[in-house]
Amino acid sequence: RRPPRSTLSSSSAASDVYKRQVIDYQILGSNDKEVDKIDVGLVACTKGVLNSHIDLLKESGLKPGVIDVDPIAITNAFTFLKDMPSDGLAVLLDIGALSSSLIVWGSGQQYFTRELPIGGHQFVQEIVKKNNISYTEAQDLLYKEGVSSVVKKGEEENTTGLGVAERSVYDNLIEDLRRSLRFSMATQASCTQLR
Repeated sequence: RRPPRSTLSSSSAASDVYKRQVIDYQILGSNDKEVDKIDVGLVACTKGVLNSHIDLLKESGLKPGVIDVDPIAITNAFTFLKDMPSDGLAVLLDIGALSSSLIVWGSGQQYFTRELPIGGHQFVQEIVKKNNISYTEAQDLLYKEGVSSVVKKGEEENTTGLGVAERSVYDNLIEDLRRSLRFSMATQASCTQLR
């Protein structure tokens, strides 16, 4: 009778995945709540993504020394420009082209980040659809009016009193933010104040 095989170690597909990824860690320090533990930050990405970023920097004449993932880079920039409060949490939302990053952290608190599948492109697409205008015109409108250009203004009232509420991309983003912040607050048991 043969011993059971480990699919992880013997599978060539799994082996290829491990060869294509880069994993790094940073020891963050002692855990404030459990004396015998340390906090560690762990980051992973594919070598292709890392190499494309490094190549772009080299083509620009720069020699990269440290490569940060977006949420950590944003956090570092924020703390460089502004002092962190000694209590409570900081909440940042980085709305990118295709997705957004929610970052929640505070002094002595757990670092929380979540990628939300809604970005500027979805806002522009909705403006195009609602106003029957070109993509470029919709971008200009979004830059000029902000997200208020997505939220319907002065909709005609339904005379029957019945209707189906149409959710906008803005509504979906707000719902994702609320859900993520509730989850973050549930994991931040010692947090009492949100700034």
